[in-house]
Amino acid sequence: MPPGTWPAPRIFPYAGLTIRGAGAGQTIIPRSSPGALASGGFFHVTKANVTISDLTLRGWPVASGLSDDIGIYADNATGLRVLRVNIENMQGVGLFTESTTSSTAMSGGLFEDITIQNIVYRSNGYHGVGLWAYHGSNHNTYRRITVDGVNYAGIMIDAGTTVGTAASVDNNVFSDIVIRHAARKALPGGAGTGYGFLFTGGSGNSVTRYEITDQSMGTALAFGFDQSGIGSNANVLATGTVLRITSGDVVSFGGTRGNSLNGGTGSGNVSGLSGNTITNWPGLVP
Repeated sequence: MPPGTWPAPRIFPYAGLTIRGAGAGQTIIPRSSPGALASGGFFHVTKANVTISDLTLRGWPVASGLSDDIGIYADNATGLRVLRVNIENMQGVGLFTESTTSSTAMSGGLFEDITIQNIVYRSNGYHGVGLWAYHGSNHNTYRRITVDGVNYAGIMIDAGTTVGTAASVDNNVFSDIVIRHAARKALPGGAGTGYGFLFTGGSGNSVTRYEITDQSMGTALAFGFDQSGIGSNANVLATGTVLRITSGDVVSFGGTRGNSLNGGTGSGNVSGLSGNTITNWPGLVP
């Protein structure tokens, strides 16, 4: 696609399609109409080996009325490539992946050099997540991801129950992750205050070189269980920086086991450490 602004309602790529812009600062695709609750994504990818690169996706303007949207919704999109893409101003979720058919249907993806900005709650008052790896999204790679400004969670790993039996989100690789200004606004009724990086039903994932900063409420890094009781165990995180977390709550393990944090900068509170390990991070206080 050439430079310019190219409004669109929804886009459904076919298998093997490449959608390539002239650069994230040059090719901009804004949502031309508000999304409807549970209607899927602005870019709705359900086919294999799709590539989306070098462009900016922009949500329906909040000032123009309520919307429910996901910037890129990847459902059973094996081999998806999202490269050098900005996702901004979505009312709901920036990037969402899930598998609804098998443990390999949303695998082999590469998500690289992505910036996700200003993700607010949907019009039903929920979500507000930057990057959400959901229900059976396994063996994908996320490199150089920046999430800046979300109402709830910067990055969320979630086994999920809305598509039938929950399926753990396992063995994904994250590196060079930056999460700023997460948990900007409490959920309706004050239920929960948000997270920087939330594991809720995912095991065997690795995170290398990550930063979580400037969070006004909630916990920076949390491990827990999905609604069906699937835990988040044996995840390995290395070389973290966690700064300016207003609550002082840096890590919560929530009854999970076998998670390992090795190396970090920043100080704050740790809860539920039993069965997990933290090494080379002197500023954390169990």
